[in-house]
Amino acid sequence: METKHPLGPFEARNNQNANWRLHLRIPPGIIAPTFPCCGHNGSTIRLRRKGVIMPKNLNLTSEQIIYPDRIPFTVGFLTGLGLVPFAALALGAVFLPPDSQQSALHAQQLYGAVILSFLGGIYWGWELAVAYVQTRPVSSTRLIIGVLPSVFGWFALLLPGVYPALALSACFCGCLAYDLWRTNRHLAPRWYPALRIPVTVAVLVALITPVFPA
Repeated sequence: METKHPLGPFEARNNQNANWRLHLRIPPGIIAPTFPCCGHNGSTIRLRRKGVIMPKNLNLTSEQIIYPDRIPFTVGFLTGLGLVPFAALALGAVFLPPDSQQSALHAQQLYGAVILSFLGGIYWGWELAVAYVQTRPVSSTRLIIGVLPSVFGWFALLLPGVYPALALSACFCGCLAYDLWRTNRHLAPRWYPALRIPVTVAVLVALITPVFPA
């Protein structure tokens, strides 16, 4: 017997007909959306609308826009490209002439701080979008959490010696832990850990290798 629990904005649950059921709360007065369904093509989305009567025979069919388990191609591709500067600058910090190694290392750490700010922007985007769909005020706590990666990334760049690499690594680990928590609470797509875990490991290796070479 299935254990029932509240669905998060990124959770879809199978019904008896093997069609995905998407639960959204849509603000009253908004025309019924015609976005594609999640799950297999041709399946039906059932929208739970607050204050608005939805037609019983409403079928929203097209390509998928929510991927419960599969990483969207564009997301995976762009994320992979984002690892290139980490790897290239890590190699430069190890194999370039000694007078250029420090410049490569500093450039890599600057890039790491930029990526941390990008992760914080993702948190803001999620919170604003979900708050709108759920017709609730935005969470001040989650917005503050979205600012922290930028602040900690900037602070890490002010540290001396090997500490910027260590501090940035700690920040990336903290962001990963938060992402896993969000996924467990159905506040992020189910495919997100499959994207974030290997990427974070690659970033940690790229940050640590130049400052602690074998």
